[in-house]
Amino acid sequence: MKHPAWLVEAKQHWEDDRGYDAGRLICEHISPQVQPLWGGRILCFMMQRAKVSDPVLDCVKRLSMTPSEWGNGHDVFTKVREVTLQHDKLSKESSADETLSWILAVAEQTAKVSYNATFPQDEFDDDSAAWIIACLRGFASVMNEYCFYEEAWQVACDGVELS
Repeated sequence: MKHPAWLVEAKQHWEDDRGYDAGRLICEHISPQVQPLWGGRILCFMMQRAKVSDPVLDCVKRLSMTPSEWGNGHDVFTKVREVTLQHDKLSKESSADETLSWILAVAEQTAKVSYNATFPQDEFDDDSAAWIIACLRGFASVMNEYCFYEEAWQVACDGVELS
């Protein structure tokens, strides 16, 4: 199957460790109403691979999979940010898990795209979805397994309109 030029370019960015550029191209082909579900699937994928479980991350997963809850995305983001700041503080004091840093970053961005999908007047940055891919790429680098890079790429492209 021949892929559209934008997807070939996005894959090249992915392979060149330019996750944000790949994400920017991919997200142009995912509607705002699909982005929360897509971000939630990526978050679940990362959590499963890293064998991470946390109530705040579970809250983000539920949020992303429940459109009627997307309006709570701002509050959920705040909860994740608190955990992220605690984790960052511990990271400076010890060698905290870098995979968790990437997972928390995706959780923050997923909460943002969930909130933005409600088209609020005080929306988060419009490139939040692109950062999901950038963080997934960073996570893939930490995992450092070739087959994982490909698996992560497939998850990143799930839900993309190929037209």
